[in-house]
Amino acid sequence: MGQEKFKPIFLWVLMSQNHTWLEIRELAEALYCSVKSVYIYRDKNLFKAGTHYYSVGEGKLRGKHIYNLELCRKALLERTAKDSRSNETYDNKEINKLMTRKLDNKNLSYRK
Repeated sequence: MGQEKFKPIFLWVLMSQNHTWLEIRELAEALYCSVKSVYIYRDKNLFKAGTHYYSVGEGKLRGKHIYNLELCRKALLERTAKDSRSNETYDNKEINKLMTRKLDNKNLSYRK
């Protein structure tokens, strides 16, 4: 199946499921973020046209965008999981400091 045939079928399946479609202000509220953040996610291609949102209207600059809440939330969750895996690294000295602080010097033993 060619790429040109796949996208309309994908969109039809997506629209026929029980998904929540929202305007930008409602989306920002549901995701607990600002409208500006939604624009940033879209500009950085985290929210992709034709998947996470579609445009309606014939505005000269741009039309109104309608967003899929579930797919936008999924994209944010995937980004968060990816970022947290790559950013949290500790050396042995830092681990020992954390364990000492957390265990409150209770003389517990652990393997090195």
